[in-house]
Amino acid sequence: MTIFLQFLFSGLTVGSVYALIGMGFTIIYNATSIINLAQGEFVVIGGLLMWFFLESCNVPFPAAIALTPLIAGMNGSDQARSRIGARFSGRSPSCREKVACML
Repeated sequence: MTIFLQFLFSGLTVGSVYALIGMGFTIIYNATSIINLAQGEFVVIGGLLMWFFLESCNVPFPAAIALTPLIAGMNGSDQARSRIGARFSGRSPSCREKVACML
């Protein structure tokens, strides 16, 4: 019975992550009419950061949970600033909004 519950909760967790990624694809496509597959990169960055903190740095689990979204968010905002600010500074606001939504 315990193995069944472990598989059940594991499946629900993984399925929830897939559902969130799918909703992100849908929101970006409906807003921009462009299929953007780069958001998977941010999911992978979050997973790898969590693994890095737990396995390589031996950070306690609650601290790793707090550090992972903080650093992944800083990475995302840095990429948005460097890509949108540098390349689309002279363009119309709607163009910048579409690119920001794609990132």
